[in-house]
Amino acid sequence: MKNLFEQYKWLKIIFGIVLFSLGLMTLIIALNKNGDELVKIICLMIAIYCFVNAIFIATFALLSEKKVGFNGISGDLLISGIIIGVGVAFCFVDQASAVIGTIVQYCLPLILIALGAVILVKFILLVSNPESRSDHPAWVRALVAWIILLTVGIVFWIEKGNIIDIIYIIIGGLIMVVGVLVIVAAIITLVKDRKIKQIESK
Repeated sequence: MKNLFEQYKWLKIIFGIVLFSLGLMTLIIALNKNGDELVKIICLMIAIYCFVNAIFIATFALLSEKKVGFNGISGDLLISGIIIGVGVAFCFVDQASAVIGTIVQYCLPLILIALGAVILVKFILLVSNPESRSDHPAWVRALVAWIILLTVGIVFWIEKGNIIDIIYIIIGGLIMVVGVLVIVAAIITLVKDRKIKQIESK
């Protein structure tokens, strides 16, 4: 996958657009739909994304293997097979939606609380260590992160049935942000490469 993006940098822009589109669709659906219907639509979106991504990776892998006479099996080809399997699994929307619903409603709050506990340990170590005790910004960041993660985790756990749509809205927004960052990073890379080529041609 990394080699694919390194060789064809413009694919990063397409990847970013796909991510942004997925996030936008998740956001729009979360604002207009409720309950199981939302999760099923998201499952189909993930399945489509997996298939498209797998086609890109498999095509690149086969083109790369053609250069060496199809000698051996590349890691990208194996990854594309795994992604296709994941996509097929998400096509069974009833089972996949149950898994996603369980992860979002039960696992996510516990993960946030666990992260808060880990950061609390970090905060205690920072405060108890004489060398790092004077580094106020470090332990203040740890304290704030612990409070936020613990609070959000507890709220999600208590209100998990009532704020499922809010969680999907947040997830959609985050995916959109990641998509925009990927697009910007790809454009910057392409511009730098073009400038380097112009300098070398002179």
